Amino acid sequence: MKKMVFAGFIVLVFFLTSCSAADMMGNGDTSIYTSLSFDRNEMRYTASDENDMFYDMGKPSFDYGLLLEKNDMEPSPEEKEAIKETLTLLKNLSEETNLTMGDIMTMSSSALSDALNETDLSYSLVDIVTFNTIKTINDRLFSRESPTLLISKIDYYEQRTNQTLTEEDIDALNTLQDVMNRMATRDIDIDFGSVDGDSLKATIETESIYGSSPAIEEEPSQATLDKALALIDELDDSDE
Repeated sequence: MKKMVFAGFIVLVFFLTSCSAADMMGNGDTSIYTSLSFDRNEMRYTASDENDMFYDMGKPSFDYGLLLEKNDMEPSPEEKEAIKETLTLLKNLSEETNLTMGDIMTMSSSALSDALNETDLSYSLVDIVTFNTIKTINDRLFSRESPTLLISKIDYYEQRTNQTLTEEDIDALNTLQDVMNRMATRDIDIDFGSVDGDSLKATIETESIYGSSPAIEEEPSQATLDKALALIDELDDSDE
């Protein structure tokens, strides 16, 4: 009986260790192969995990148009451009105030005008009209029984940057996410938005996040880190 209990304990430990390792390697919610969800309060796509490299990458002016496209509600080119410009204005208003995009979308036209007048942001009647158009579209879209609110990370990246990710690119992004996960579990604070490949590589080695001798795992190469960081920079800098 004791042998059976001990064997069961070993199996449980092995299972939990395997799950932990899988999550760390980006096979959980942070994996490049998972999806982003459209957040109405932010009017953009986002990841659920704050440690996800895609967590704060969404851009309302782009994401909303993509959302409409995925739901077969794509406006005309003229309307799409007007919506993009108005959402940029609303995002700027959100950043200058304590209002979320969700808060702003509940405003009346007059309330929006009042809020804008309290800032240095310039706007036109077209913005107010387009604002109401967006609200009408939202009412139609989110009243559907099952609107499409998810998009794969790979699809999102390729749509936003207008480029196709190679398997090498995807592997590099997954490797970087693995590094981010490992550092998060060790409470290592690093700004992945500004760090360069050399500094990141040095931190990986100094903190021994891939273990220490003799049980050390293979660390990512400098070239892989540089590629992944460059890909993230391209996404962050994308104005599409």
